[in-house]
Amino acid sequence: MSILGVAIFIALTGYLTKNIVKKSAETPNQANTNLTTGYITVRNIRVDVEIAQTDEQRAKGLSFREDLKQYSGLLFDFKGLNKQPIFWMKDMLIPIDIIWIKNDKIVKINANAQPEKSGTLEKNYKLYKAPSVIDYVLEVNGNWCDQNGVSVGDEVKFFLPSPDGKI
Repeated sequence: MSILGVAIFIALTGYLTKNIVKKSAETPNQANTNLTTGYITVRNIRVDVEIAQTDEQRAKGLSFREDLKQYSGLLFDFKGLNKQPIFWMKDMLIPIDIIWIKNDKIVKINANAQPEKSGTLEKNYKLYKAPSVIDYVLEVNGNWCDQNGVSVGDEVKFFLPSPDGKI
């Protein structure tokens, strides 16, 4: 192979590698994976939960999930953080119920929150606000609360792993 051929090969490889890396950086983040798991009960109904404990996990939430099993959800852990979070439906693909929990009781439910329509600007996204400082937020399938008779005031029991991984 001539020196010119090698130079062209190196330049072409560099160009393609740069564009592939750039393209993958532009690809949307995938769904949360490898989250800690546990379960909760509401009205004696068991809900298997993945737990979002870090800011990164909470920011990603259920984004890019195409489905959610009937008795499963994502539990956002804000306990002890003195937070009054605001949620939005960025990159959501499925409708959800947003359940706000404080002192082991449901204090608010945003029922059947819908994903944003394609093309909606972020500044126009609907915001879902905690009514006060809360301990947890549970996201489950849209209309799950209505289907299971779950309402504000219901007690929530937590079966979450301790730091040693035991429930």
